[in-house]
Amino acid sequence: MTTEQVRQAATRAAQEARRSHRARESAQATATSVEQQVATISPTAAKSLGVPLDPSQGYSLDPKTRPAELPRPGESPGGAEQKRTGNIFAGHQIGDMMGTGQLADDHDEIFPPPPRPTRPTTTMPDKKEHPVLASLREDLCVDVNASQDVEIGGHVWTMTVLTPGDIATAARLADQLAVGQTERQFVYETSVVVHAISAIDHVPTYQVFNVEMPPGMVVTNPLRPPRSVRYQASGHLYDFIIEQAKTTLATRLYEAYLDKIDASGAVTSYLDDPRKRKVRFRCAKRECEHEVLVIPRFHENRIQVPVCQWCGEEMEAVSELLEPDSPLT
Repeated sequence: MTTEQVRQAATRAAQEARRSHRARESAQATATSVEQQVATISPTAAKSLGVPLDPSQGYSLDPKTRPAELPRPGESPGGAEQKRTGNIFAGHQIGDMMGTGQLADDHDEIFPPPPRPTRPTTTMPDKKEHPVLASLREDLCVDVNASQDVEIGGHVWTMTVLTPGDIATAARLADQLAVGQTERQFVYETSVVVHAISAIDHVPTYQVFNVEMPPGMVVTNPLRPPRSVRYQASGHLYDFIIEQAKTTLATRLYEAYLDKIDASGAVTSYLDDPRKRKVRFRCAKRECEHEVLVIPRFHENRIQVPVCQWCGEEMEAVSELLEPDSPLT
């Protein structure tokens, strides 16, 4: 052996010795740390700890350092079958922990569920509308009344008769927005008009102002959509007439409503008998002058003065229409 070989062998031995020394020191430090931690928990358990393994003696906890000649679990000879372990609280079954495997679910075969009773499917007959209600709808409902087209300002305005609810809404709007009596009359007339207009140039008002239809709502009559949609369209039309339209547009539309539509909401009554005495009343306001020809009512021998339906003022008796003379007198 040459001197160079001896020197190299001595260097390798020194390096191996230093590596073993560092391994022993690391193992000793780890063991001391474990003993101190265990001692804080249980002094008895700390005393029972053995001497730490010396890695320099060939012991290693690395599973890759297991000798190949030793039998593996489940191998023979000398190996025991590896048991399956699990935790029932983590979703494993008891059979998995016992190594017997998972059993098939045969509960329904042993205890078959009872047959579920089937209900007979019966269709309820459609409830028919009472003939009296059908007659009322045919004679008095505003939905069946024909609309009227009027040409104003170069456009066609389709108007329909208003319901008492629409008239009440117009009056409430006039009370809220108007300051004086004169302004109230103008606001009231405009509100009546926008509720009566159902289409402009043969296009429904709610479509003209792009009113969104609530989900699930169906329009059967485009000239009278659902109330919520109709009121929204009336609000948009009111803003247009008040803020953008020409001065006399609202007045012209209201005059057309009185001329073409207002009479459509009239209902015949026994009081319309021409043989009875009638009195013509006129509104006391000069800017209104609304007239009605009615049979007067009396209370304690005093005539009851009617109230104007447009401005709310008391009316004055203008003339009296007597029954014609009988030819037998």
